[in-house]
Amino acid sequence: METVNLEMSRGDTYERDFQVLSGGIAVSLTGAEIRLTAKWLVSDTDANAAFAIDTLALGGITIIDAANGKFRISIVPGKTTALPPERVDLDYDTQVKLSNGKVHTVLRGIFTVFPDPTIAS
Repeated sequence: METVNLEMSRGDTYERDFQVLSGGIAVSLTGAEIRLTAKWLVSDTDANAAFAIDTLALGGITIIDAANGKFRISIVPGKTTALPPERVDLDYDTQVKLSNGKVHTVLRGIFTVFPDPTIAS
């Protein structure tokens, strides 16, 4: 598991690529499911998360090179526009459920969403 703090501006589009490694070797993501959940408090239920994205129905995560363990997180503006217009620090993690059913938390940290002084687009 890697601690990675993420930052974006409220209402912006955010994209970043990651690679899942184990002992320096890429983990195959063939048939994997990936989910990122950002919460106000770690103890909040997933249903009460500030926002969540995944490779399934929620969308927002794409496996871009399964053999080499690479995936992309894409957060559309609508995921953050409902957040308060002030700096928000959310606890987040990203979990990978491999095709064999094993679940691994591959990223964790603080997801900071900064206010957006420019709200016209």
